[in-house]
Amino acid sequence: MSSNQPSRGESSDPVSTAFTSFFGALASQVVIITAVLYYFGWLEIQAYFNYFGLDTSLLAFNTTDYVLRSVRIAVPALVVAAIVIITTLVLNNAVLTYLGNRANSSRVRYVRLLPLALRLGAILAGLMLVSIIVPNSSGTPYIMLLPLLLLTGSVLFLYSLQAADVLNSSSPGLRQPQYQITLALVVVAILWALSLYAIQVGRNNAVVDSVHGNALPSVVLYTTQRLAIAGSGVDVREINLTNSKYHFQYSGLRLLTRNGDRLFLIPAGWLRDRDSAFILRESDDLRADIRTR
Repeated sequence: MSSNQPSRGESSDPVSTAFTSFFGALASQVVIITAVLYYFGWLEIQAYFNYFGLDTSLLAFNTTDYVLRSVRIAVPALVVAAIVIITTLVLNNAVLTYLGNRANSSRVRYVRLLPLALRLGAILAGLMLVSIIVPNSSGTPYIMLLPLLLLTGSVLFLYSLQAADVLNSSSPGLRQPQYQITLALVVVAILWALSLYAIQVGRNNAVVDSVHGNALPSVVLYTTQRLAIAGSGVDVREINLTNSKYHFQYSGLRLLTRNGDRLFLIPAGWLRDRDSAFILRESDDLRADIRTR
């Protein structure tokens, strides 16, 4: 038997090998992935309900709620990241192969300047990052540029290390720490960007729901006592029926969310800085009719 032939227990299909390695690595990091999804879900929910003046501590959501809420953030981000990574790896392999083949050619000796050029690009990205952070530390117009600049600078520096390795112009003693630190910065930049994206998604969803309140389920309350509920579009009527347990009807309310027997409501015409959000608990003295649209 030839030594080049694969053994019986070894798969010769590179696709199967790639899938096995990928899902094996994924399964070993379930705790970390769950923690990251929980964090993104919490950011999105916090931004959403903060817009209405509510805090996540009032919602009493569990881990499953936060993880499921983060899916709509994580899935698009993962799709985009996968496309970018695959494209980058293909281009990276092509360029590094070209450099390796041409590094010793007298016609393209200028390619040895590529690592230096890439590092200069990384330095410029870092300077832009600092120039934005210092005067706009509390502003939001440029906030999304910060992680993107950090990511760009880190990737450029990482690529400069690879180019230097190919061109035999790197320092072996510093190579491994440089790779590790730069990869750590790449991970930080990605998590930073996704965190800002989650906050923006939550706020945008809140703005849409506040402007288009009809998209939220409508709620009609029946109570035995008058409640301190008022706001744009809220209508209160007395129920003058002899045999009725309930004496007041509140309409013109919208349901933000429901957790157990607690209802989180806003007026149908809710406006920020003018109307309030209401937290009510269903009981024998309060009945809520919820109607979806």
